[in-house]
Amino acid sequence: LYANGGSSTTWADARLYCDEEAQEDLARVTARTEETWMQVGETSAINVTGYIGRVGWGGLQNIKADLTNATITYSSSDESVARVENGAIVAVADGTATITCNVELDGVTQSTTLDVIVGNGTEDSWTAVSPDGSIKTLFTLRDDGSVVFATSRDGNTVIGASPTGLVTNLGDFRTGLTFVDSKTETVTDSYDLIGAKKSHVDATGTELTMSFEKDGVTYRIVSRVYDDGMAFQYQIEGQEGEELTISSEATGFLMPDGSVAQTMDFDKANEERYYQKEIEELEGGYCMPLLYETENGDWALLSEAALTPQYSGGQIVGHDSGMLDVVFSPEQFSDIVTTAPFVSPWRFMVIGDPADIAENTLAETLNPDCAIEDTSWIVPGAVDWTWLNGDLRHDNLPEGTTWEETAPELYKQYIDFAVEMGWKYQLLDEGWQPRVYNRGNDLYDGYYDWMQEVLDYAEEKGVGLIVWANKRDLDTPEERERIKEWADMGIKGIKPDFFDSQSQEIIQLLDILTKEAAENHLLINIHGAGKTTGERRTYPNAICREAVSGGESCWNDAYFDCMLPFTRFAVGGADFTPMASYGNTFGNKTVTQAHLVAETIMFECGIQTMADKPAVYRAHVAYENLFKNIPTSWEDSILLDGDPGHYVNMARTTGDDWYVSLLANEARTAAFNLDFLDDGATYTAYIF
Repeated sequence: LYANGGSSTTWADARLYCDEEAQEDLARVTARTEETWMQVGETSAINVTGYIGRVGWGGLQNIKADLTNATITYSSSDESVARVENGAIVAVADGTATITCNVELDGVTQSTTLDVIVGNGTEDSWTAVSPDGSIKTLFTLRDDGSVVFATSRDGNTVIGASPTGLVTNLGDFRTGLTFVDSKTETVTDSYDLIGAKKSHVDATGTELTMSFEKDGVTYRIVSRVYDDGMAFQYQIEGQEGEELTISSEATGFLMPDGSVAQTMDFDKANEERYYQKEIEELEGGYCMPLLYETENGDWALLSEAALTPQYSGGQIVGHDSGMLDVVFSPEQFSDIVTTAPFVSPWRFMVIGDPADIAENTLAETLNPDCAIEDTSWIVPGAVDWTWLNGDLRHDNLPEGTTWEETAPELYKQYIDFAVEMGWKYQLLDEGWQPRVYNRGNDLYDGYYDWMQEVLDYAEEKGVGLIVWANKRDLDTPEERERIKEWADMGIKGIKPDFFDSQSQEIIQLLDILTKEAAENHLLINIHGAGKTTGERRTYPNAICREAVSGGESCWNDAYFDCMLPFTRFAVGGADFTPMASYGNTFGNKTVTQAHLVAETIMFECGIQTMADKPAVYRAHVAYENLFKNIPTSWEDSILLDGDPGHYVNMARTTGDDWYVSLLANEARTAAFNLDFLDDGATYTAYIF
């Protein structure tokens, strides 16, 4: 019996019956090895761990068993491929094998298995290699018709032997596949991004398409390998328009033994913190993206790209074997329902050193090209905000005032301040519309008498208005008519909130909102929803998204901030809403004020939400030469140095200017080369 998050739960007569003697028995075992994709002649030691089934406060405990007196035996499904000698796997010949480990302790025997790929795999194996030759992915069809894969970087395994597959009404594609054909080709992408960490991306990769057949249905695995990572997706041909239901996904990514992960406990809005975990500590659901480092020093970031209405968002389920299973987000309570032909989201892994992780644009590269013909109306820029700093909140008005008299005057003051600062937008947050409780699904509807006055004032001053909305007021076609109405009024963007799900239904709604916003030339800043999946390449009006524990969180610390450029911000911009002082409504922070200033450059966002009070910015040493006209769109971003969770030095450029942001968790002296500056040019440095 389990309840998580902010739920209020009552269990009726819940009882747990335990056999106390059985709680001393060996309950399960795990076996891990650093290399499960081995070359002929190599050996890899097996690490066996046993657990007893003791129940305690919090449920079943992972109590390690003492295996000193245990009897451990091994067997191989094919000793001509791999065998075990003295507790180590010996790679004998190309192929695949399953190693079974039996552990007997005090009369109780438990078993576990390890899948191993040796050399070039079986006769039905296919390899894709990155253009620079550093990253190599091998897929192999096993005797039972299942397809497993593994990936290496410079000869070191980064993803061990891992499963693939989907379970659908048209077939269970985990096993029983028959190979049809394969093809390998070079894929190139050249595209622009708006309000991102790079303005232009050129990407070249190797694409491997493997076609299989089962029960008359064509099933494909399409893989791409780039110099900084790999990805693959599933395709099911079927009959055009034929209903397709998907009950589960069987994708896994095996971390090599000895890897260390940075995980975020699953949260429906991706707003938890990252925690470091050894493999044996992995248990339960985690958010994407997930980062880990292997013993060889290779870094890998796991996430998904090109998430469409054909599917739900995913979560990662970790196991103390090191396997990271990709499954439906837990808000998806039923099968995925779609039609053939079907294309799944990409499961991708950025692979390399910290710079490869922080600088990558793989999520965008895996998305379709821009669907908006004229993007001239999509203008990045800073946005002024009244909510977090407490200046104007519907639920926190100054004593003796009313919303009707306070809101218009304060909004006009903030619009004036946006002009003073060279910021392009003003955000009208919750409360800009009257609250309504008796009109079916509507929470907010209509406008205050002062709305036209504020609209006219903003237009006169050249400041665009972005308005907040509850997703419940936009989830039907009739309610979404207000999107065109807002655009006709002169509003420039919307900030829909409280999606709190990655179910297929919500992914469909997000797709509709993004497209309807684009049709009406509106920016969209999605809040209370899952991570980005590279959609800003296709719809650049989706200029940012929340999916981060940002400035309004009272528990962020420097470790978390130094992790974000290698996790959440590595897959797309995020609306962090940085502050510039401690004087906010959520209490003190655990970082310095210099650290807060550095967040405004470190944390990429196409419409950076400046969350502090005008008086704070005016009194700040960075007022004139940083906060004024602060850029939110970058031509390029370079990681000068970084160690996830510990420190990060990022350089970003726009025009003739470079901005260098440094964050650190532990005190350090940062030294870096200025060779990114133009030769022969003269620069003036402002240091805060």
